[in-house]
Amino acid sequence: MEDVPNPTPPAKTPVSARKRARRWLEPAIALALAPFVAIECVRRVGDDTGLASIRDDQVGIVVDGWNRTKTVVDTPGYRPYLPWFQEVHTIDKSPGAFVFRGNRSEGLDQVPRLLIRARDGSSFWFEEVTLQYALRVERAGEVLDDSGGGDAFKEQLLRCHARAMLRDEFGRFAAGESVRPESVAAATRASLERMNAALEAHGIEVLEVSSPKPAFDKGYEDLINRRKLANQETERLRVQIASLQATGELRQQQVRKDKDLELLKLEGNLARDVGKAEGELIRARAEADNVVAERVSQGRIAKAEKELQAAVLSAKYRGLAEDAQARAEALRVHGAGAVRAALVDQLGGIQIQIVPYSRDPAPQRIEYEQPAAKP
Repeated sequence: MEDVPNPTPPAKTPVSARKRARRWLEPAIALALAPFVAIECVRRVGDDTGLASIRDDQVGIVVDGWNRTKTVVDTPGYRPYLPWFQEVHTIDKSPGAFVFRGNRSEGLDQVPRLLIRARDGSSFWFEEVTLQYALRVERAGEVLDDSGGGDAFKEQLLRCHARAMLRDEFGRFAAGESVRPESVAAATRASLERMNAALEAHGIEVLEVSSPKPAFDKGYEDLINRRKLANQETERLRVQIASLQATGELRQQQVRKDKDLELLKLEGNLARDVGKAEGELIRARAEADNVVAERVSQGRIAKAEKELQAAVLSAKYRGLAEDAQARAEALRVHGAGAVRAALVDQLGGIQIQIVPYSRDPAPQRIEYEQPAAKP
């Protein structure tokens, strides 16, 4: 069996070393706890808890007096800080309304109504103009420098800019022009842009400016109402005229379409009638040609017959003339004998019927004959 060497026993810490370590540990712990003790003492002496509450409608600004910095805290909740060395200020960031209304100021957000001097020298006013505004959270440090914490930024910044800029922009128009929607919209837009440009450095943003309705004296108001009614009537008549023009154009188009269809129909009928007339003309010409040919043929036949008759009659009357000439010559030569011979020839061709006469024994009528007068 082999011999196993014994392990080296641990060295024991001397009592003096332990005392030295304890002497250094206690001051270190004291130094570590000293800031907390000092903070607690300062908190109790200055009645400062070192814990700031930031609501959801607020923004906090932590001001560090040691290094002169500002930190914007936009998260609601509790924020710890070092009393005497740091401060936490809160500013309301919820949107607000700044109103021009009435004849006197009521609170921070209501001032007397807005009176405007128009370009033509007349005056009008707005019964109520509302500006919706809000804090620009990223510029909360500049707002704190300008006006302090809380609602202090609402007191003068909007008042000193809004009234002057609204007067300038609405005063560019004459009184009659200020009632037009396009004029009100242009002045509202221009004043909104100018106020945002001026208030940007102070951490305020104007979100909206209500479109106000101007008010005038009673007589001028009546004149404007009459003019408005006249403009409405003019617009109504313009719309009616446009409607009538559109209706007239539609009717013209419909009539033109109907007439085009009717023209096409008439052209078709005309073409049909022309074709029919041309067919009738061809047929009539053919019939006329047939009639002419027939008449020419008949005329030729009649001419031939007449020529034949003329030839026969000419021969006949030539023979008669010769007979008459012969008779005349015979009469000249033979005298009365020739005349008697001619009469005998004529009488030879006459037939005479002889009926026996009998007197009626019982006559039914009486015949009376007037004897001829003696010469």
